[in-house]
This record gives sequence, structure tokens and C-alpha cells, in this order.
Amino acid sequence: MKNEPAAFLSVVWPNGDVFVDIAVSRRNWSRIVRGQAVTIRGKGDWYEGRFFWDYWDFSDGLDGTLIVRYGSPKNGDYSGQGFIGTPREALMEVKSERLNLDQWEATHFADTVRAWKKNLKRAIGCRLTDDDVYRIAQVAQEYEQFRTIKHTRAR
Repeated sequence: MKNEPAAFLSVVWPNGDVFVDIAVSRRNWSRIVRGQAVTIRGKGDWYEGRFFWDYWDFSDGLDGTLIVRYGSPKNGDYSGQGFIGTPREALMEVKSERLNLDQWEATHFADTVRAWKKNLKRAIGCRLTDDDVYRIAQVAQEYEQFRTIKHTRAR
């Protein structure tokens, strides 16, 4: 479990032609959440018969800046920008069993999770554990991101 990624992120270029994703280690994810500047080289991708590396530049935490650059290893120019946004926009999944709800709320859906916990308790008539709420929020976020990507591609 030590080498298991802590988070998965994915982005689509504005023209919809390129989709890249990345698995982020626990160490790098912790640095990203704390707001440190982090650059990670992705898996790369083939486009029109040419290979390009993708570089993910994080700064200023989950609501800070994420720039995904790309370029050809042949010329070493990685200045092309395929995505500019926030890490939260690209976040697909957080896989950290050690992350308790208090830590998670501080960086992720704080108001939403609190409201869900209160409303779900009222709706189903029983107490939910922090893990239950965490999993429900994860599924909701994944669904919302899927809908956003699907809607963006349909344009």
C-alpha cells in the first residue's frame, strides 16, 4: 500500500483531441495539497504519429493553478499548454485510507460534506460514519466530472 497512488487526475485539451491522466504518489499529493510547487512528468501520449511528454505543474494547493504542458522529446521544447485550470478541476479520485474526514473536509467539499452528513442522517434516519460520507462524496464528484466531460465533448 505504501507505493499505491494517493490521487488520480485527468484533463482533456480544449479541442477535445487529447486526454491525459496521472497517478500521483502520496508524497507528491501531500505537497500539492499543502500548496507547494510540484512538477510531475506524465506517461506521455501519441498524437498524429508523434510522441509527446506531458508535464503537470501544480502550485498554490487544490484551488491554485494546474498547468499541463506538453512537448516532443526530440526538440526538448515543453512549452505547449494543453490545460490551464485548478487541481480540483482535474481531480478524479483520492485514494487515501489514512485520510480522515477532518483533513479531507479542509481541502475538499467542506460545506457540501457537512450538509450531506446532516441531510442524509435526516433522510435515512440513521447515523453515517465519516467513511460513508467520504465515499458518497467521492462518487458524487466522479459523476459530476463525468457529466462535465461528457457535456464538454458534446459541444
